[in-house]
Amino acid sequence: MRPQKCVLLLSITIIWTFCQDIVRGNNAIDCCLSVSNTTANPRIVKTFRMQTTADGCKIPAVQFITHKRRTLCAPPDENWVHILIGKLKKLCKKRKRAC
Repeated sequence: MRPQKCVLLLSITIIWTFCQDIVRGNNAIDCCLSVSNTTANPRIVKTFRMQTTADGCKIPAVQFITHKRRTLCAPPDENWVHILIGKLKKLCKKRKRAC
C-alpha cells in the first residue's frame, strides 16, 4: 500500500473513532484512589456522588464535591459520612434541586 493511502486510512479511522466518542458521550469518571477518615466540613461541601467498583473504580467511596469544585474522598461505611449525606439530601430537597 502506498504511504498516502495509509495516511488517509489512518486519518479516517481516527476521525471515525473521535466521532463515536462524541456520539456515545464521555462517561469517564474520576475515581478516588484512597479515602480519608478526616471529617469533612459540611459548610464547604456542595454535593456528593457515590463511587462503586461497578463504575470501574478500584475502591468504593463517597466523593464530596466542595463549592470550589474540589473532591474529598470518604469511606462509605463511616457514620459521619452517612450524616453528611443526609444533611446534603435535606438541603437539596429544600432547595428543590438534584444532588
